[in-house]
Order: sequence, then C-alpha cells, then structure tokens
Amino acid sequence: MPVIKKKQKQEYPIFEAIIKQTLKRPVVKEFKFHPKRKWLFDFAVPSLKIAVEIEGGIFSKARLGHSSGVGIKQDMEKYNMAQLMGWKVLRYIPEQDGECMRDLEIVKRERK
Repeated sequence: MPVIKKKQKQEYPIFEAIIKQTLKRPVVKEFKFHPKRKWLFDFAVPSLKIAVEIEGGIFSKARLGHSSGVGIKQDMEKYNMAQLMGWKVLRYIPEQDGECMRDLEIVKRERK
C-alpha cells in the first residue's frame, strides 16, 4: 500500500529575515491568531499585530488549494477576520521580498 505524504509547507527564510531586520521584533512562523479557528499566518509579529502571508502557487495551472475558488473564499474569510481583529496583513508572492521590505518600512514609520 502506498504511503501518502502530507505536502510540505514551503519555507521562505528571506521573508523571516526581512521582517526581523525591519521591525526589530521576534517573528513567529505559522502563528495561530484566532482563538477558535485553525487559521495560521505564515509569519507574524504578535506584539505589533502585523502578519505576512506568502501566496505560493498562484500561477499554477492546476486550481488546487488556495488558488481554487473554495481556497480563495476561505482565504477571504481568514483575512477579513484578521482585519476585524486588528491585524495588518501583508500578502506577497515568493518573488516580492523587495516589496515586503518597502511595505514594512512604511508600516514601521506609521507606528511611530
């Protein structure tokens, strides 16, 4: 009988480093932000209520997971609830590390 492996979560160490360097705060990977739902942020700075989400696979031809209609709807529910709970959620594709750094600098200035 074949062994079915769970898909490994993609790692994005450059984003973790950018967040730590820019905000000078601890970064939590796969942070559960909702008390009842199993929603996770890819990266979070809980003390500032800032989250960074990496949207991988959005250009794949197969409409699976987060890029399917159901997945998009579920992400919308997650991001809307995060906003209602006071989180600032920044979303990027893996190639947007420069944009992430730029946006975090803006957030940092806004919070001073």
